[in-house]
Amino acid sequence: MRRVLDLRNSQGSGLTDAELERIIAEDEDEQDFRPDWTRAKLVLSESKQSVHLRLEQDIIDFFKSHGKGHISRMQAVLKTYVDSHRSHAKR
Repeated sequence: MRRVLDLRNSQGSGLTDAELERIIAEDEDEQDFRPDWTRAKLVLSESKQSVHLRLEQDIIDFFKSHGKGHISRMQAVLKTYVDSHRSHAKR
C-alpha cells in the first residue's frame, strides 16, 4: 500500500523527523536519489513594503481556504502575473 503524505502541512501531521525520514527512505521513487547541490543558488527574497489593499471577500476566502500562508500565496500569484507581463513587454 502506497502512503501519500501532504507536505504542505507537515507540522500538523504529527510525524517526527525520524518517521518522515523512514517514509522517504521506503519510497521507491526516492531510492538512489542524490540531489546535486553544487549548482544550487541561494535566493533571498527582496524586502517587502507593507500596503493596505482592499480585496473582494471571495478572493480572500479563496486564498484562506488553502490554509496558512494565504498572504504569501497572494504575493506569489501577483509576482507571477507581473513577471509574465514583463516578459511579454520585452518581446
